[in-house]
Amino acid sequence: MTAPYNSSTNTYMLNAQDPNYVLVNSGGYNAVVDIESIHNDWPEGVIGYITVGVDPKRKVKVPQ
Repeated sequence: MTAPYNSSTNTYMLNAQDPNYVLVNSGGYNAVVDIESIHNDWPEGVIGYITVGVDPKRKVKVPQ
């Protein structure tokens, strides 16, 4: 690893060890955003794609 990562005193947790990551990626879901570089040039930027599903018939009471 290179600086500043090699001097970090934080503990590391792999995705497979993170119970929240494992939970949100179960049942066919994927919580990771797929990214692509713009014109194959990272300095120009990246674009991320996500898919969101909405059930328009579902009604949920929100606590006041």
